Amino acid sequence: MVNNESTLESYPFIIRKENYNQSVNNLNKYSIKRDFKANMISENRISKNEKSIVSTNKIMIIDTLPIIEGIIADIKRGYKSSYISAKFHNTITAIISKICEIIHKKFNIKKVALSGGVFQNNIIL
Repeated sequence: MVNNESTLESYPFIIRKENYNQSVNNLNKYSIKRDFKANMISENRISKNEKSIVSTNKIMIIDTLPIIEGIIADIKRGYKSSYISAKFHNTITAIISKICEIIHKKFNIKKVALSGGVFQNNIIL
């Protein structure tokens, strides 16, 4: 199947703001490792006087279902894996940019440090 690979699109995504405690409670619906839950709960106990995004008692959740549905649809359409990969990476970049924009508007933060394996990916960088 032919598609225009020169036009970099992204998959749809949704960023929801959710109450932190509600999110921790929602974890009980899934099989999540105890260590992960403990870390989330301990982060929630950070003093409200500290300048911390976690201390706002809100978290941002990326709904990945539209992304996965988009990837599956592109596979069914016969798109090349290189196109799907580029579109996926563009989506990750768009999500990161949008979250940075939200954080900037809320906290007037002008510099962002990205860490972890995902941010060592040459495509995303």
